[in-house]
Amino acid sequence: VEVSLPYRVVDQSTAITVNSAPVGHSDGVGSGFGDIRVGAAKTLLRENGGWWPDLIGRLYWDTDTGKSRDNGVVLGGGFNEVGGSLSAVKRQDPLAFVGGVSYEKAFENNGIEPADELGFSIGTFLAASPETSLRFVLNQQFANEFKVDGDTIDGSDNVIGSLTIGAATIL
Repeated sequence: VEVSLPYRVVDQSTAITVNSAPVGHSDGVGSGFGDIRVGAAKTLLRENGGWWPDLIGRLYWDTDTGKSRDNGVVLGGGFNEVGGSLSAVKRQDPLAFVGGVSYEKAFENNGIEPADELGFSIGTFLAASPETSLRFVLNQQFANEFKVDGDTIDGSDNVIGSLTIGAATIL
């Protein structure tokens, strides 16, 4: 079971350009509590030494309770969203292979309907020692175009990819 109440601080600087020439800028700082999120995860299948991986299912609801703007700075949030994911973990000591798919549906608020998002991830973790691990994970998110007052905003779809290369150790 998970419950989340994030607090955000955004320090924003925006450059205003005309024909690639800077004509001004604006700065702002905003802060506030984000949307409350509640969810649950359950192990659906155990590896138990077989060829199949552990499978973990997760469902969550992200409420629209948070502050979306402060001092003219956009903090994000402000929409009811439901989502779910299915993750797989397969161990081959000293490696653990991970993969997953996710989907998130955001609901209309004040005439704005954010895009649905589909994502996947794949990666591996290496136990370099009992205290240290290395990770390599590729995440990919695909978002449809969003709508304002029922009209689709052309070019508002996006694809976000990230490669995480990291290490963790116990101090």
